[in-house]
Amino acid sequence: MSKITITAEPSEIPDICSFTVSEPVFPNDSLVCSNRVDSYGSPLLEALFQIEGVVEVAITHNLLTIKKDSAREWKSLAKDIGVVVRTVLEGGAPLFREGVKEHLKEEKKVAKNPNRSKFKDPESIAVFDLIEEKINPAIAAHGGHIELLRVEDHVAYITMSGGCQGCGMALQTLKRGVVVALKEAIPSIVDLVDETDHSSGTNPFYT
Repeated sequence: MSKITITAEPSEIPDICSFTVSEPVFPNDSLVCSNRVDSYGSPLLEALFQIEGVVEVAITHNLLTIKKDSAREWKSLAKDIGVVVRTVLEGGAPLFREGVKEHLKEEKKVAKNPNRSKFKDPESIAVFDLIEEKINPAIAAHGGHIELLRVEDHVAYITMSGGCQGCGMALQTLKRGVVVALKEAIPSIVDLVDETDHSSGTNPFYT
């Protein structure tokens, strides 16, 4: 086996850092583990949650995005994370428990979001999940909704509806909120394109 390399890329959000591994960790798929209890039975997740300060782990193919709640600097924390990931991978044993996605309630997520099934690659799925779980609940307070159309060449294409369609604040929302959130959570995303026909919006939240 060739030497496993791991590259850390801190986010603009102080509590989040991404790690790119030179080989697949969760091949062609994604998962999110948000607490230590759910990590039990999956050696890699267990080992990561044993590191002081780690509170959430998201994995998409060979990209790990880790959240901490510690004042400890990433420069120090990243070394421990690198050692753990490399050690578990080189051990050769299964990294996750059988049915780990079901265990992490991934199937319930699919049931709630039937449109998720049309996205096949890990990047598109990660973008869809972020929009549905984090972004839409936030803009719903303004009567808005964002739908992911597709992801091509690391660019996410969306439409906006409800209070966001025709809204004078829509562009500001995209630039200051959604684009930043996408790039920080999924570093492979380079841009977001809004294909909404804002001229047909009849009931924007802001005027």
